[in-house]
Amino acid sequence: MVREGTPRNMKRRGSESQLPPDPMGAALTARVAQQESNARVLEEEQAAQLALSARLRAAGVAASAKLRDAAAAEPHAPLADAFVALSDALAGIEEAREQLLRRRAQEKVLLPLRVMREQLIAPMRKLLGDRKARLKAMVAADADFSAAAAAGQQLQQQQQLQQQQQGAGGGAAAAAAVPTTKDRRRKNSLFEKKPSSAPAGDPAAAARAGATKASEKFRRLLDEQEAARNVGALLRAKAPAFEAARVAATRALLAEAVRARMAFHCRALELLTPAAAALERSSGCAGGAANEQGEAEAVAALEMQLASLSEW
Repeated sequence: MVREGTPRNMKRRGSESQLPPDPMGAALTARVAQQESNARVLEEEQAAQLALSARLRAAGVAASAKLRDAAAAEPHAPLADAFVALSDALAGIEEAREQLLRRRAQEKVLLPLRVMREQLIAPMRKLLGDRKARLKAMVAADADFSAAAAAGQQLQQQQQLQQQQQGAGGGAAAAAAVPTTKDRRRKNSLFEKKPSSAPAGDPAAAARAGATKASEKFRRLLDEQEAARNVGALLRAKAPAFEAARVAATRALLAEAVRARMAFHCRALELLTPAAAALERSSGCAGGAANEQGEAEAVAALEMQLASLSEW
């Protein structure tokens, strides 16, 4: 008997290399592995970004404090205002870094990654594991049925051989075997005991028991084949939705990583604009002549201060 998906040469309790070919399972396993790799790459990138942001935030906060100290010590007011403006800009940038690159990354990248692992990858991985388990059970059932069928065939051959030998003995032995009343009682008592196994030396009973066992093994094989087909049909039905969700989720996470960086740099540019304006004001107006005018005013203020002081 030839059955689809159950090669006859497979050993019982076979290893994975002895399973029947499963192209669909292999293709979906590759997709799941790719998505796990995507998730791992995004998690590692976000972890590196969070660590870098923590270091930059500490450095930015320290620089902002030093700039404010410098502003407090600077005697030239427009220059002191420029120090203050830059200090405020750095403080705002680090706050934006905390909001846009750290907290937002945890809420909109790391948390969705965990949800994707739990709700998308894990169910498909479990279904693939069920598929492999069903294929293994099918291979084991095929091996059991093959062994039972071979044993039953051997018992049938032994029964036929014994029948041929008994037939060669002729009718003399049959005529001499007229049962007496005592023999009939003994035979009835044997039937009433209902032995659990075939009597020793009874090939016919052994052949019937072997046929029953082979029939049970064959029913189990059919059940395992049906279970494997059901899991395969479920995999095939869920594969399109899994692929669509996989691509959409990855695209959304990548887009969020890009948007977060764009938002941060736009906010940094916005915060640095007042600092640039303060530098322009410290020079009076735009242009090299204005820079010279501002420097001249600073020199004049210094001369007035020195003149107000006593020489000694």
